[in-house]
Amino acid sequence: MRSPSIRNPSAAPSERRQRPAWLLVFVLLISALDATAAPAAVSSLAEKLAQLDALHDRRDEPTALATARRLADAVLAEAPADYDVLWRAARVLFTASDEPSAPAAERSRLGKQGYDVALRAIGANPNRVEGHYWAALSIGSYAEEMGVLHALAAGIEGKFKRPLERATALDVAYDHGNIPAVWAAYYLELP
Repeated sequence: MRSPSIRNPSAAPSERRQRPAWLLVFVLLISALDATAAPAAVSSLAEKLAQLDALHDRRDEPTALATARRLADAVLAEAPADYDVLWRAARVLFTASDEPSAPAAERSRLGKQGYDVALRAIGANPNRVEGHYWAALSIGSYAEEMGVLHALAAGIEGKFKRPLERATALDVAYDHGNIPAVWAAYYLELP
């Protein structure tokens, strides 16, 4: 008599050889991993953005700022056109440009870099406040090394005012209500 086999369709169901339980578990596990691969990547990016937000709360700590800069570079490489990545990266660059112990030329360079990234954020979503706000602050950092008169002559004023006006119109209470404080600082700097 032949031994029952899975290949013998004429064998009675009770005579067919059963597949090992571990094989079924393995197939189900592979299917589950494959089905969740894309959401895991999205979740990973969301977790990195949440980490950037947490690091921003500790931005006065040199290690937190250094970690935020590395993480911002990583998420920019991962998702270079994502609005939420862009404005957070601009925020990190502005924060680094606002570090008083950094040389003025480095602060200016970081401000310009932050402004460029913020402009990309504005291009990705012009109807949200964050890109406009960080663009204004970043171009302000860039202009500080120039001095007020040189910055005015170079047309920096419009690059500062336009995004700040748009940020004001979108959400004047953004960043704990700092937009009016930024306007006040702007008017205090003018000759």
